[in-house]
Formats: sequence, C-alpha cells, structure tokens
Amino acid sequence: MTRINRLNSVALTKLPDGWYSDGNNLYLRVLNGERYWLFRMVKDGKRVTKPLGKLNILGLRDARKLALDLKYKDCEKLFAPKQKLFKDFYIPALDRLAAVKKWKSQSRYSVCASILKKYALPILGELEVAKITTNDVYNTLQPIWGIKSATAENLQSVLHSLFGIAIQSGLRTSDNPATWKDQLALMLPAQSKLHTPKHHGALALSDIPSFAAAMHALGEFEAKCCLMGLLTVGRASEYLKAKWTEVDFKNAVLNVPPERRKDCKNEPFRIPLSTQAMDIIQSMPRTSDYIFVRRIGTPYAVTHPLLNYMKRAGFNTTLHGMRASFSMWCAENGKDRYLREACLCHTLDNAVAQAYQRSDLLEQRRPLMQEWADFCFSKITK
Repeated sequence: MTRINRLNSVALTKLPDGWYSDGNNLYLRVLNGERYWLFRMVKDGKRVTKPLGKLNILGLRDARKLALDLKYKDCEKLFAPKQKLFKDFYIPALDRLAAVKKWKSQSRYSVCASILKKYALPILGELEVAKITTNDVYNTLQPIWGIKSATAENLQSVLHSLFGIAIQSGLRTSDNPATWKDQLALMLPAQSKLHTPKHHGALALSDIPSFAAAMHALGEFEAKCCLMGLLTVGRASEYLKAKWTEVDFKNAVLNVPPERRKDCKNEPFRIPLSTQAMDIIQSMPRTSDYIFVRRIGTPYAVTHPLLNYMKRAGFNTTLHGMRASFSMWCAENGKDRYLREACLCHTLDNAVAQAYQRSDLLEQRRPLMQEWADFCFSKITK
C-alpha cells in the first residue's frame, strides 16, 4: 500500500535540492533553494503536472488538501483535452499534415488552405476542436456536396486528416467527426451517385497522326510543347520543366529528377527519347537553363494556354489525354503491359513485388517509344 503524509513540516525547509513525495500525488520540488509544491498524476498513459504554489505561501496542510481535491474531485478536468478553436488549429495542423505527407507542391497546400478558409471556417471556426461533431462537418460539406464535388471530396479528406491529428495530439478524445464510412456516408450521397466521372479528353487513335502532322506543320513554340508531350507520354511537369542538363544527348534520355516524380521515388525517372523527340529538343534555342521557355529563366509550366492552342487548332484533347491515347495504342497493338505502365511512370505491383523488380526497363522501353513516335509521325513527310 502506498504511503501518504510522508513529509514532516519541520524538515521541509532543510531538504536539499531534489524531488520529495508526500503521497497522494503531492511532491515538493527543491531547486536552487526554491521550494515548490507540484501535483503529478498519470492516467491512461497520460501524465499531468500542475504547480500548486511555493512552500513559503502554501503550507503542508493546505497543499495536501489541494492535492486530494485534484485527485478525487478535479481529476477529469485535469485530463480533459485542451480547448482550442478550429480557427486557431487548422493552419498548424495543415502544416504538420504537409510535412508528414511530404507534399512537394506548394499549390497543393495553398488549395487545401483556401478551401478550409472558404468553406470550413464560417461553420467550424468558432467551435472547439474537441466538441466538433459529425453534424458540424455535414453542415460544412452539404452546401457544396452536389455542386462542387471535387472541392467537397477534397475538403472531407483534409478535415478527416486534421481531426486525426487532433486525436493524436490529445485535442480530441472522441471519434473522428469527418469519417466517411458509417458516418458521413449515411448523411451524404456518394459522389459516384451524383456525377458520372469525366475522363481527360483524348484523341482517337486514328486522329493521332493527323494531330501530330498539324502540330508539326505549325512549328510554333506551343506546337512543339504539345508534340513533346505526345512523344514522351509524360506528365506536363516532367517535360515542360525540363532543363538542358537533364538531357543525356549521347544516350537520348531525359532524366526527370525525383522532385518532379509523382510517385515520390528517390531516383530520376528516365524517359527514352525517340529520334523525333530529340529533333524537337535540338530545335529549341538555348536561351535559358530550361528547354521550353517563354521568358528567360522561367519554364513554360502553365498548361491552360496549350489546351486553348490545341482547341484553336481543331483538336479536343488534353496533355494528360495523350497518355491515355498511348495506353490505348499499346493495348490495341498487344504491347507488354509492364512496359506500357513503365513508360507512363505507373506502378503495377505491390511493394513486395517492387522490391524485387527494381529495373526501370529503360532499354526495353526504348523501341516501344520509337514505334509510338513513328506511328504518331506517320503522316509527316520530310
């Protein structure tokens, strides 16, 4: 049985530096001659330490009474989550989420911060994080759920992560109020029931050679950007932000650095360049570190002007749609699916299989990319 009332009031002023327990979670802390009463308690793995006052102000008897009150009357208050309003919580929590998830794009952070400020703050801002309910989250999502589906889904996902951080950090003890399964799913219809998914616009395979011939005939800067996307079947950030130093001219390879890889792998993604792709690169003037530039020193990384350019030329496609066209061409021509997905910088297998399959299949992809380029340029005569 734990001993209580261990300390003697006469000896308190003579104790050297250290910690001294009186029982009932009451401690005297002596440090550099100063003497403080502290209440310390552990519950469910959580520890709290509460200062009670100095010995010269609070005597032993009064300190024992305070400790007993804290232990038996105010215990739940001591371990209650810290009160914090959502408006004071969401930015630090978003910073932590971005750091943990290792978001590479500042735009992703900006979008999340923007939708939280615009749609969540008006309803959740003045509420305590610990007391926010699923109904509060529903009231946040419901006005935009049927009309801004992508924004609403993103908001629900971000809120779920932020409340997960709140639970982990002790600001909440109840369940996550933004959980979809068995909570919001019983209050809001699934987005798949409200909207038919729209795919990126992509050209029919029969139109690919005509598209390439039209862009080649135009020969303008934007046309070359579009052709580069078609020939590399890469994501816009992979080739539009390419630097001259990333091109291995001897081996005809574009080395996309890890920070521009969507799959977050630590090694460069090597894109084998067809003869047509190399011709486009070599036709660009070297006025900057970047290959595709409108202004000195700035890569041409904005895709909307290119989409408008293709529309004005009479083609209803997107840069990402070119990747879909390549995938369809591979499927219809019986190309190996592993090579197809490797060209698109996709992952087919689980983590275990990837641990054994470490090759990027560069040399196997090279003839496939050349065959694709020859098909795309089949209506172009020099």
